[in-house]
Amino acid sequence: MKAIILAAGMGTRLRPYTDNIPKALLQFQNHAIIALQLNSIKKEGIKDITLVTGYKSELLNNLGCQVEHNPDYAKTNMVSTLFCASNAMLKGGDLIISYGDIIYEPDVLHKLIDSKAPLSIVSDAEWRRYWDKRTENILSDIETFKMTGANKIIELGKKPDSLNEIQGQFIGLIKVREDHVALLLDMYKKIKLQMGDNIVSKMYMTDFLQYLIDNNWDTEAIEIQNGWLEFDTIEDIDAYEKLLEDGQLTMLFNIEKVLN
Repeated sequence: MKAIILAAGMGTRLRPYTDNIPKALLQFQNHAIIALQLNSIKKEGIKDITLVTGYKSELLNNLGCQVEHNPDYAKTNMVSTLFCASNAMLKGGDLIISYGDIIYEPDVLHKLIDSKAPLSIVSDAEWRRYWDKRTENILSDIETFKMTGANKIIELGKKPDSLNEIQGQFIGLIKVREDHVALLLDMYKKIKLQMGDNIVSKMYMTDFLQYLIDNNWDTEAIEIQNGWLEFDTIEDIDAYEKLLEDGQLTMLFNIEKVLN
């Protein structure tokens, strides 16, 4: 088992907090969010961890992880960042892929690790409880997430017309089964040949996942009930501070499960 954390982004929607640090070093309850994420990963026994850096990369070199760098972080997106760590993917074992701007309780990762599907994607079944705390206009911020009755994902990442198109929410946490890791690299090469480097370099992760689904990858939603937080905007930070003040944050994320 190995993990790749994608931490190359510039965090422009979090400025001024990210003027001098990458998003991964944002403080939450006196801990850097990357430290909290590494705690959860290590609690599940994963020691082979690669961090893909970009913006302010020099500040992320001493975390005890292997480091790969995306030199084009300012003009590429998450998919390009992931495949900067291609060599780390091929060491053997299942592959965990995690966004670098999220934190999650160890139980969330444990459920993902237990999945036997070729491609597993964590989905928050209680997303509405979370998004109601983050924004007043949910449809402007949410993405489609459609499944069959067997929790097989058929669509994600598109702009929804109504809440009926949302059966969960992708949180930025994925597992690729060991026998599909090399195939993942093959699919990346294939899509670059089909669409061209320029288009693929701007591709969102959900676009790439949809491409895999459309090419008959068996993709399972691993359902959770909250237990995670994303740090994407200043409004997120404001919302979490308000929930902390009101003593309500633990219903979404309990930091004690990560630290103890």
